[in-house]
Amino acid sequence: MLREIPVYFCLMEPHLILPEDAFSAQSGGRGGVRSRTGLALLLGLVLVAGGFAWSWRFASGQYRDELLQAIRIARAGNNPQRVQQLSATTADYTDPDYLWLKRELIKAKEAVPKCRWLYIMRMGEDGRIFSVCDSDPDFPVDHTLPGFIYEDTSGGFTEILLHGTEKVWGPYTDAFGRWVTAAVPIRDDQSGEIVAVLGMDVEYPDWVKGVLWRALPPMAFTLLIALLIGSGLVLMDLRRQRDRQVRAAVAGARQLQRLQALNALSGSESLRRGDMEAFCRELTETAARALEVERVGIWLFNDDRTELRNVDTFILSRGTHESGETMDGAAFYQEWKTLEQDRYFNAPDVMNDPRSQGYRDYLAQHGIVSLLDTAILLQGGLRGAVCFEHTGELRTWSEGEIGFASQVADQVALALTYQREREEQRRREVLTSAMEQVEEPIMITDAAAKLIYVNAAFERVTGYSREEVLGRTPAILKSGHQSAAFYEDLWRILQAGQSWTGRMVNRRKDGTLFIVQETIAPVRDEQGRTTHYVSTILDITESVKEAERLQEARKMEAVGRLASGVAHDFNNMLNVIIGHADMALEELPEGMPAQQDLLEIQRAALRAAALTRQLLDFARRRPVQPRPLDLREAVPAMLDMLIRLVGEEITLRWEPMDGDLTVMLDPSHLDQILINLVANARDAIGGRPGNITIRAGSMLTCRDGAGMDGGDLQWEQCVALAVADDGRGMPESVRQRIFEPFYTTKGIGYGTGLGLATVRSIVQGAGGFIEVDSAPGCGTVFVLYFPACHAPSAPVKQEEPPRTRLARRKAAGTALVVEDEEAILRLARVLLERHGFTVITAPHPLDAVARLEELEGLDLLVTDVIMPGMNGRELADRVTARFPGARCLFMSGYTDDIIGRHGVLEPGVHFLQKPFTMRVLQEAVWRVMGWSEAEET
Repeated sequence: MLREIPVYFCLMEPHLILPEDAFSAQSGGRGGVRSRTGLALLLGLVLVAGGFAWSWRFASGQYRDELLQAIRIARAGNNPQRVQQLSATTADYTDPDYLWLKRELIKAKEAVPKCRWLYIMRMGEDGRIFSVCDSDPDFPVDHTLPGFIYEDTSGGFTEILLHGTEKVWGPYTDAFGRWVTAAVPIRDDQSGEIVAVLGMDVEYPDWVKGVLWRALPPMAFTLLIALLIGSGLVLMDLRRQRDRQVRAAVAGARQLQRLQALNALSGSESLRRGDMEAFCRELTETAARALEVERVGIWLFNDDRTELRNVDTFILSRGTHESGETMDGAAFYQEWKTLEQDRYFNAPDVMNDPRSQGYRDYLAQHGIVSLLDTAILLQGGLRGAVCFEHTGELRTWSEGEIGFASQVADQVALALTYQREREEQRRREVLTSAMEQVEEPIMITDAAAKLIYVNAAFERVTGYSREEVLGRTPAILKSGHQSAAFYEDLWRILQAGQSWTGRMVNRRKDGTLFIVQETIAPVRDEQGRTTHYVSTILDITESVKEAERLQEARKMEAVGRLASGVAHDFNNMLNVIIGHADMALEELPEGMPAQQDLLEIQRAALRAAALTRQLLDFARRRPVQPRPLDLREAVPAMLDMLIRLVGEEITLRWEPMDGDLTVMLDPSHLDQILINLVANARDAIGGRPGNITIRAGSMLTCRDGAGMDGGDLQWEQCVALAVADDGRGMPESVRQRIFEPFYTTKGIGYGTGLGLATVRSIVQGAGGFIEVDSAPGCGTVFVLYFPACHAPSAPVKQEEPPRTRLARRKAAGTALVVEDEEAILRLARVLLERHGFTVITAPHPLDAVARLEELEGLDLLVTDVIMPGMNGRELADRVTARFPGARCLFMSGYTDDIIGRHGVLEPGVHFLQKPFTMRVLQEAVWRVMGWSEAEET
């Protein structure tokens, strides 16, 4: 292209021509002939050539202006929004925006004579240019389908899309022919960004005809003037004319070389590749050879201009590169002020230039006598300079050389800009990739709180896709659990430029709630204005639930410790009351008025003992003796008592289902479960006729949470025991709290709040779980699931009918009673003496050990488990070591977790839990001694 029309480029870039080279040829020479005819001929020819060149340039410029004006008018008829909506695929053929643009382009083409093509093109993310729409009909043949990749050999479209210039260029040749092209950028009306380029092509023959047609009048006029003037100067000096032509040719060759050098730099492969080091080496060498300068270097400032670093310097005479040298930035203060103002520093005699005072040592070291530095400007600020350092004789820099040097510096600035943009793009890509891979949801909004980005974790946690939320506000996650004042306080903090961190409850797309710990931070620009907000979300739903479960467990543990702490002393006191009531009833004759009072005292004490057992069962601290229990046999044994419990107005039904209904459970626990659930059902019915149904059946169940890790669900065989009523039911707020200890909806004096808490404790202790279904007005169903037990059920032992009087025996042997509670010690002594024992008592285990030496034999040891100095088990070991045939009966009011640590609850060990009645103590003694009913006297 450059070789074809060098005159055109010289006219377009006149400052690159050296005036002294082109028009200042020295006169004289061998064989020189001077005459008016030669001078006239020369002047005429010059005028003709100049007139023709000017005419051609004028006509070309006029035609270019006409094309540019036509393309501007065509651009005014286009809609940038419609252009942006197109996908640049054949799918656009049915798009209304595409059809509208097609019509507009066809009309615009018809309005421009000689226009072959009118089209719209865009640049993809990979930098390639593709077609969007053109003025050719889509059918039957469209040479440039939507999305057609255009190889921009001229570079014109790339420059327009990158820099937004309007230009006309050509002639040039591509795959479709030889053309002259006019093109303008299409910008977004609001943001001003370049969205596409509108181009118009004129075929080269039409172009030549158009220019020639416009050039004919001025060319004819010029020819006429030239002939008139040239006719008087035909005899001008032919030699001088010849010399001028030679000098012009040399100057043109030099200029052509520089233009080719710049063209090579702009299309450099290293520049496109982003290899800044290789591009700098290529640039310094190309510039040094183009201007024939000994040294050409690129120097860049650091951020605060305290230091200059040599990126690369090419030495022409040696053909080598050097780099890395640094210099004090303050030494260049005077020069950089000149560079900021004039964009170049011209010093033909640099050693005597006052502006170079700070770095004369560097100049002398390298023999530099003339210097031309051109500014590298980035975003309006001085970033460094390209230094042309001449050695040898002084050199005066021409305007063409200064222009060339300035354009070299612009190439460096452009390369640095590209490098910065690529680094910024890489940073953005790394940041985006990192945000996409983090496990926590991330949201980015603009200053108006409109979402512009969410990561993959956001989609996974909330259930919303990007397309559903972008352009909306984070309010789509509102759950209603935070008040308006909460959000007002949040916005007040953010608008003050501070970050906000807090906990809130959000709602997913499917309506489920989740608890998050969220941090929202404002993003500010260089002026301190908030432009965006970044929010990071941590889903803490499970951790909050775990904390609640831990708190509940600690509360249960605290209640258990409380129960354990008071059980011993309370049981001892109850034992004293019950024991004395038993002895008084034993001694009191039948029919005495005081007998009824004693029975009331006894019943109250037994109820207090039952309450203590219930408290210990809730805390799982009472001795438990589970065994295989068949509900088909055990539940009916309780029905008579339960019927009396609910009253005559309520119908109680027992409905067992087919299958094995055996569970591993303490029989007393089954009694407590049924009594508590049936009593609650009775209270829920509220004194009116109603129904209570007890059902039991065998089934497969799946616990909550099974299979949550993505594996198969874990099923297990269970026995379900259900108690259903048709009472008033419970609201959700009550249902969520019914298992809390001491929580009750009953009036004062009508409930302890331990019933359901105890039931849950028993069921969980047996390895099961509970489900509750209730609603106001719809009754309540409690379903208890126990692991199935396939061992054969033991026969239910029928309780012996209570004796009216304690049995008495004749002499039975010697008994040692060790108890630190004096009243219980006295009760045990009375009972054992009635059974014929010779009773020895000791309030302390050490006293008991001392008494052993005095005894000749011992048949029974009755001892408390927990005592100061020595526990009951250790004392029993001492006794059996002294008297191997002695029987041992342990008793305690402490809970089973404390007793168990002393080895008393092991199989085969006889243990009596306080408080106990005299009859229970008697039966325990009989069991320990191995007596039968027949032996009673």
